[in-house]
Amino acid sequence: MMKQVKKWVAAGEAPTSSSSSDPNQPPRTSRKTNSILASILASTLLIAFVVTIIGGLRNSYDRVSPQAAASHTIIRATCSSTRFPKLCFETVEADNVTSQKDVIEASLNITIDVVRRNFFAIQKLRARKGLTPREKIAPHDCLETIDETLDKLHKAYVDLELYPSKKSIRDHAEDLKMLLSAAMTNQETCLDGFSHDDADKKVRKALEPDKKHVEKMCSNVLAMITNMTDTDMSGACAAKMENLLESLFQTTVHVSQPLLQTAVRGRTKSLFKTDTCPPTRCLDGPVST
Repeated sequence: MMKQVKKWVAAGEAPTSSSSSDPNQPPRTSRKTNSILASILASTLLIAFVVTIIGGLRNSYDRVSPQAAASHTIIRATCSSTRFPKLCFETVEADNVTSQKDVIEASLNITIDVVRRNFFAIQKLRARKGLTPREKIAPHDCLETIDETLDKLHKAYVDLELYPSKKSIRDHAEDLKMLLSAAMTNQETCLDGFSHDDADKKVRKALEPDKKHVEKMCSNVLAMITNMTDTDMSGACAAKMENLLESLFQTTVHVSQPLLQTAVRGRTKSLFKTDTCPPTRCLDGPVST
């Protein structure tokens, strides 16, 4: 064996392992080819998967109805006037919104549902065993303020449904602002009822996130109501001014009509209808001729 090895070394040849001469063992080039093909196949599948996902998202976007798209536009525009627009837009998810008032009603209705859930949560908290009489007082007072909040929010919802036909826009605005402001104040009153003792601190800490959330929602509703009523009052004022100017113009035409007819005779006669207003009266008082 040693002689054979020396012969190989002298000849500069390397021994061939028995495993490489095994006919059942695939050559190295074949393994490399299989690895490349597997990589190409995996890449192709990955690309096909990504294309499928993108196509699905595009199809789902294309399936959004024009009405839903218009609703989302109205919601975004209405929520833009609030302090917490992201919360407002995420809260109102309606596809049948057609006006700013619809957005406010939907947001107010959801706010009422959240306040109602908070009421039941505090009821359960107060019914927990192990609470001292002192620890039960603050939740009890908080329940009363939440009940008042629900009453004010319900009144606001009814008033908003009748807007603007029941009373003047200004009266609607003042009543709605008062109700929403009181609802926001009640959230702070509820939390202020808890002392700074360790037991009350724990209860307050548990209730504070929900109370702050309701306060933000009420703030958003109040901001949207303020924006809507201010815009409507400006529009109503502009309409009144336009009507007043139109009335003054018509009055001026009626007063000047006899003088114009006298001055230009038949040429202006066809431009005026003499039976629309007596030429000797203007508004409520007589006109001297």
